[in-house]
Amino acid sequence: MRIRLFASVVIAALLMTGGAAAAGPVTEYGVHPAREQQTTLTKEEAEAIALNHAGLQESQVKGLRAEYDVDDRIPEWEVEFYCDGMEYEYEIHAIKGNILFCDKERDD
Repeated sequence: MRIRLFASVVIAALLMTGGAAAAGPVTEYGVHPAREQQTTLTKEEAEAIALNHAGLQESQVKGLRAEYDVDDRIPEWEVEFYCDGMEYEYEIHAIKGNILFCDKERDD
């Protein structure tokens, strides 16, 4: 009898604490808003990552733009620019800073 009572109390306590932890606010992609604010790349940082990967300086490119988006629950910066008749497109993880996608093609 005592073992059943003890087990019931332990299980109830575990369920209550787990539920309280899960009830905290999160964004649509599962990151606590305060954490996201501390680690999200700025627009300028995302642009710098793309330019560095392309081996270019901001003064060499035209039409540099970056737009924040959440794609398949992944926060990302979409960066685009043009240089010497080529169009560059990047998708950069907005928290980790890694390049998710890059493409370079002739600008028609």
